[in-house]
Amino acid sequence: MNATHKYNEAVTAPSTTAAPVTFTRDASSPIKTSNDAAHLRKVESAEEAKGCQLIRAALVPDEIAHLADHGMVLRHYRAEKGNVDSAITKIKNTIRWRREFGVADIVTCFDDLNDNSLKPLRDTFREEAKTGKLYVRGHDRGGRAIQYMAPGRENTRDETNQMKFLVYTLERAVACTAAEQARRRRVGIRHTINPGEEKICIIINFDQWTLRKSPPMSTTLYTLEILQKHYCERLHRAYVFNPPKFFVYFWNLIHRFVDPVTKDKIQFCTGVEGLKRIERDIDLGKVENFVGGTGSSVLQFDSEKYLLKYPHSSTFGDDPLRWRQNMKEYVGNVDDEDAEKAEEKKEDEDRPGERGSFRRCNSHSLFTGTF
Repeated sequence: MNATHKYNEAVTAPSTTAAPVTFTRDASSPIKTSNDAAHLRKVESAEEAKGCQLIRAALVPDEIAHLADHGMVLRHYRAEKGNVDSAITKIKNTIRWRREFGVADIVTCFDDLNDNSLKPLRDTFREEAKTGKLYVRGHDRGGRAIQYMAPGRENTRDETNQMKFLVYTLERAVACTAAEQARRRRVGIRHTINPGEEKICIIINFDQWTLRKSPPMSTTLYTLEILQKHYCERLHRAYVFNPPKFFVYFWNLIHRFVDPVTKDKIQFCTGVEGLKRIERDIDLGKVENFVGGTGSSVLQFDSEKYLLKYPHSSTFGDDPLRWRQNMKEYVGNVDDEDAEKAEEKKEDEDRPGERGSFRRCNSHSLFTGTF
């Protein structure tokens, strides 16, 4: 598969001869007081509401039924900087892409291990996850899930399978952020993220990365396309560790394909300053050693447990009582069997066992969709 594939085809927006509809605030009057600032926020919210209403009105009922979540329209509106016509085209493309790419099956494939129709997908993900090259662990200080990426641990070459596992990980990271924000709201923590606006953090570790393990340019561009077009407004910040010298050259090749807003979110963390930068955002006692982690209780990644035991809305290493709490808050109910397993002692959970010893709790998938 090359970088130009069928998902690039544009969906035609409703025909119009008028200029693109764009809502911008009037910047002619400077903000003078806190009351002015509060009023400006209300105006922006009204403009966003109006823009989202126009976007939603341009979708046919079948497209509305397949929106990833209620915040998908707003994310596309913001990603297109208020250009409604452009947002309509992009969101139609994403809705079609999600259906053709099989995102629903990707998200729910581990919910029922007896569903043999999804066994090939489960087997693919178990192979992709083996080396720990891509998974979700923990949250930043704001409750955003952290997605780990380790290109040096690449173990497969099939581009389609790699992209499907990327989508699985993105969907899971967003679901984990949503569940954590719901928990925080329940316990009264202020400054939580609004539903539908959840973002994630990405930690990229280039340790052990070599040119031999570098992906083809088509795979790199396909990854950027998925992130920017179909998971817009989902990235909070990306931290890059141990970048090899060659990566600087590689970055110069691809950075022109990266949206300027996205580029501003990417931080290269080297030396003492890099450690200080990430410590402002993330508790170092809860991250892996290569990030500068200081915690002694950080579990070694286990792909089988990650995929087969933890629910979709839980990051690897989460306390079982915590994810049970998250699930109850978000879906309102947890099976008694799931609750009993959630309360098992941690030492029992971490014992090595046979494949059959892993019991996947129903994920009650949040299906919160885009990045």
